[in-house]
Amino acid sequence: MARFLPAAKAAGIRAGCPVTGRKRAGCVGRPAGRVLGLALGAALLAGCGILPPQGTAAVHPGILQPPASGQLSTVPVQYGVVQKTVQVAGVLAPERQALLYFHNSGTIAQLNIKVGQQVKKGQLLAAFNTNNDVYQIAAQQLTVKADQLAIQNILQQDALTPSAGATQATQTGIALAEARIQLQQDQLQLAENRLTLREDEVVAPFSGVVSKVNVQVGNYVQGDQVIAEIDDDRGARLVANLPSADVGVVAPGDAVAVSLTSSTSGQVLNTTVASVQVPTPDQVAVATSNPALGALKKPQVTLQLPSGFHFTPSDVGDAFQAQITVAQAQNVLYLPSSVIFNFNGLDYVNMDRNGVVTERPVQLGLQGDQYTVIVAGLKEGNQVVQ
Repeated sequence: MARFLPAAKAAGIRAGCPVTGRKRAGCVGRPAGRVLGLALGAALLAGCGILPPQGTAAVHPGILQPPASGQLSTVPVQYGVVQKTVQVAGVLAPERQALLYFHNSGTIAQLNIKVGQQVKKGQLLAAFNTNNDVYQIAAQQLTVKADQLAIQNILQQDALTPSAGATQATQTGIALAEARIQLQQDQLQLAENRLTLREDEVVAPFSGVVSKVNVQVGNYVQGDQVIAEIDDDRGARLVANLPSADVGVVAPGDAVAVSLTSSTSGQVLNTTVASVQVPTPDQVAVATSNPALGALKKPQVTLQLPSGFHFTPSDVGDAFQAQITVAQAQNVLYLPSSVIFNFNGLDYVNMDRNGVVTERPVQLGLQGDQYTVIVAGLKEGNQVVQ
């Protein structure tokens, strides 16, 4: 915002006085000859491009040119509320969502799901050919059973020979210890075989509905490649991408005014921020390599469902717009931010004093979306040039 000063003559400022909008003590008229010499010098400098030609704007960024009508447009300093907000857009999402994938690479032999299907927690959804996994588990179970029988046999033999000498007792103890160690090793192998089977299968982590299927039987998939998605349709949440510039600005508990496109027919509902999720570098790297996880690369904000808001499964996916209030000052003096200008690190406004514009330094507080809090330098009712 530039500041306005009337022409030197109109303001009663004598020739040779600096035009700054402030009266300067000791500024008096100069002899005519000296004034003429100064005028000629200024003309020469202007012609050489050193000084701006007569009639051009002054170099001070705060100086305004007088309006053609001679009337100043002003705004009053007044009390009110100043808000700083963040605008986001998102969708009504299920309470929980799960991306389904195998931990190993292989060819899909079973696919027991389709879009819209209801599934139960723990239900087998997809699998590789697990015949070899099942065989390995069964064989290892027999090995473990044999180890257990071997230990029982050693104990029984020891019980049948109570009068054995020290050497025999030592040998029995060694054999028993070795048998127990073998049992532990075979039990660990059995657990590993069972883990391999689980990694060759995909089961539902919770009860819900299948929302997406990306593969079919016979497809070869890489480990961690998303094959399907399921949603928990018993609840919902409002999720939006958060601009990176606003990470650290938006926080849980911030007030939100939200409008859903169709679920509420545009009605504005009040709620709060539930959480802010910022992906770690590792999560960004994984999402970058897997297109299905693209959304995980971006910061997200989750909003509480507004009180009294009722939804149906068909509402999931509805878009919404939300205004998050990240800072607010009430009952404060404020002005439109557009009438404030900064010069040499200091903030100023242009005051209208009976048609004469003067520059006034001000101290600022919260800078909101459109208005800025005035902490010092002005009072209610002051007229500020805009």
